[in-house]
Amino acid sequence: MLPRRMTAAKRLAKWHDVFVKLIPPTMLAAAWLVGCSTLSPPPGLSIWDAAELGRVEVVRQHLAARTDVNVRGGITGLTALHQAAFHGHTAIATLLIDAGADVNATDRRGWTPLHSTVYWGHNEIAELLLANGAQVNAKAGDGRTPLDWAEQLGVEEIAKLFRRWELDIEAITE
Repeated sequence: MLPRRMTAAKRLAKWHDVFVKLIPPTMLAAAWLVGCSTLSPPPGLSIWDAAELGRVEVVRQHLAARTDVNVRGGITGLTALHQAAFHGHTAIATLLIDAGADVNATDRRGWTPLHSTVYWGHNEIAELLLANGAQVNAKAGDGRTPLDWAEQLGVEEIAKLFRRWELDIEAITE
């Protein structure tokens, strides 16, 4: 009799594991499919972190929950748009800009998201920022513009892009 009870207990434990592992994700997927995706953002993952990690759905949840898109994170004072620009997450940058992110926001060093695109040469995001009003001649706290930074790092493609925008601005103001 005792061995039979142990077998039943093991079977029950096995089904418990299946329930714990499969049912909650299934319920979340069902909620998402029926349009209940206006859930609160996940605790512990800020919009800033989500932008850095490329977590588009988490950023969407933050936007649905009306999280401030210009909130600053970390000790550097970067915005989520700075993070998306630096890490090359174009879809997230687009979402943030569409939600009203300040394309000329500065961090504690005076850097804008446009400065952030330079390091890895994210041309597509740089063009997106410029098309949405980013200032190509914005000076950081050390006096460098995004073009200065691109030339210093030898990121020629993005430097050409900035020169082209700089010429367009000069033509308009003359």
